[in-house]
Amino acid sequence: MILFIVILIITLLDIMVAAKNENELKNLLENKFGLAPLTGIKFAHEKYKVESTITFQLPHNDLIYLFEVDSYNTPKVLFGEYVLLNNYLTDYSRYMFIAIQYAKAFNTDRTANHLNFARKKLGCKIPFKVFDGLSIMALALQSNSLNIFFKKLHQEKLQYKLEKKFSSEHL
Repeated sequence: MILFIVILIITLLDIMVAAKNENELKNLLENKFGLAPLTGIKFAHEKYKVESTITFQLPHNDLIYLFEVDSYNTPKVLFGEYVLLNNYLTDYSRYMFIAIQYAKAFNTDRTANHLNFARKKLGCKIPFKVFDGLSIMALALQSNSLNIFFKKLHQEKLQYKLEKKFSSEHL
């Protein structure tokens, strides 16, 4: 019984951390760029009884950006999400998958390698970008508009670092 209670507490703490990271990013984008509340989206395939959720989507210009926030070091989970999305969606040119890793000391190359494998070996076609949590937050804080945010997001190599001069007061 004690083991069950310990596992339950750890699970609840993990859920709280994940929700905190997701909400932190959503709130930053909503407040910084005056967006309506960002909500998750569920994709389901009735025939195969499979479903997947994305943390939130954000349409901009001709693209729909699918943001997935991962609070753990789990590139395999993001790989699965990416493969499922490529099977749910058909007009790949309308979407971009944005994977955001919040795990401490995480190397985003691991996730990028998993997603590149899906593109090369499984034929997945949705373009993607991978960021760590601090870099995506810094990118948002250093952008004066949503257009600039997405322009910077599309740059090939991003080296955004959260500086001390940025804080929630700059929203």
